Amino acid sequence: MKLCKVEAVLAIWVCLILVVEAALKVDVEISMDEGTTYETYNEDLILPIRNSLKSGYINTIPNMSEKEVVGTARYGVFRIQIQEALVSVVIDINNLYVVGFHSNNAKAKPPNAYYYLKENNGKEVIPDGYKDAVGLFQGATALPLGYEGSYIAMGNRASVALGRQPLINAITTLYYRKEAINDWKKRFLVIIQMVSEAVRSGFVGNGVMERFEDWENSAPDEDIVEVENSWVKSSKAVTGAKTYAGDLVEPIVLPSGTVIKTINDVKKVGLVSLLNPSYLPTSRRGTLQSATSTRPDTLQSFSYKRKQKEISSTYTTKGLQEGPLQDNTLSARIINAARSFTKACSKVWKKSCFAQAWFKQGPQEIKQAKLEEKTIHLITLEE
Repeated sequence: MKLCKVEAVLAIWVCLILVVEAALKVDVEISMDEGTTYETYNEDLILPIRNSLKSGYINTIPNMSEKEVVGTARYGVFRIQIQEALVSVVIDINNLYVVGFHSNNAKAKPPNAYYYLKENNGKEVIPDGYKDAVGLFQGATALPLGYEGSYIAMGNRASVALGRQPLINAITTLYYRKEAINDWKKRFLVIIQMVSEAVRSGFVGNGVMERFEDWENSAPDEDIVEVENSWVKSSKAVTGAKTYAGDLVEPIVLPSGTVIKTINDVKKVGLVSLLNPSYLPTSRRGTLQSATSTRPDTLQSFSYKRKQKEISSTYTTKGLQEGPLQDNTLSARIINAARSFTKACSKVWKKSCFAQAWFKQGPQEIKQAKLEEKTIHLITLEE
C-alpha cells in the first residue's frame, strides 16, 4: 500500500500538493570526519530524526505517534559515513530501539551483510524478530548477532566514552568487521546513546555536546544514565500533568540532586524531547473532543498546544480571507475545520489555541499536512 505525503501551503489562496511516495519515515544520512562539529551533527542527524517522528504535542512537549507501526514499515534508517565506511543503522520507529545495521564492504565476509539483534517485546525474546529488515538492503545476507539491544545485554555504559571520535570508531569498526561480534556491544552503546537517546532527550543531547570534542574520560555520568533509563517514567509524568505549565504528577529527582517539578522544568533541562507514545491520557482526549463536538464529521483525534496570539491574526498576516472558505475542496475543509477547532478550544480554555492539521486519504495511513511554516493546526479529516 502506497502512502500519500501531503503538504498544504497557506498564502492568499490554499494550494494542496500531493506527492506519492513509498519511503521510510526515518531516512537520514550524515558524513563525518574529525572536523565535524556538534552543531553539524545535531542539525544533520539528531533533529531530522526527531522531527520525522513528531506526531503532535502533549503539554507543549512533542510526542510520537500513538498508533503502533507494524511489519517492515516500523523500520527507519540513519546512515553515517566516515570516508569509505558507510554503515546504515536500523531503528524501530515505535520506540527508537536500534535493531541492527547494514554494511557493504567488499573486503569483509560476507561483503553485503545485515546484522540484527534479538527482539525483546517485554514478554518473550524473539531471536529472529528483526530479521525482516534485511529487505531494506538489496542482496544483503541477514546474520544474527546473538544478543539483545538492551543495556543489560550490552554492558556497563559507565566504561564507554561518548563523543565524535568514539562514534567514528564505532562506525568504522562495524563497517570493516574485524572485531569479534561480541566486542561490537560497546560500539552499539556509543551509537544508541549518541543517536537514539539524544533524539529522545535534549538532556542526553547536551551531554553528548559537552563530550563531542573533548571525549577523553567522557563516559555518561549518573544523571545521563538515569535520564536514559527513565524515558517511560518521564513521558508518563509529562502526560499526566493537568496543564501545560503545571506540576508533574510526581517530581523527578536526578542523582545529582536536580529536582524537576513542572513542565517548564522539563523543557528547561531538556528531560524529554520526544514522548514515549504509550501515555496519551484518554481523559484529556475526551476533554478535547467535547470542545469540538460541533464538528463531529471532521474532527476525530488530535493533540494541542497553546499560543499567545489569535489564530485569525495569523491568517490576516498571510493575506488569507477572513471567515469560512466557501468551496468544498479538501484544502478549504482543512482551513474551515481548523478555524472551527480553535474557536471551540478558545471557549473551553479562554485562551487562543493552535492545532496541527492531518487528514486521512481513504483507508490509508494518516499523514501530516503542514499549514504554513510557523503555524500548525491539528485536525483529522476524512476525504
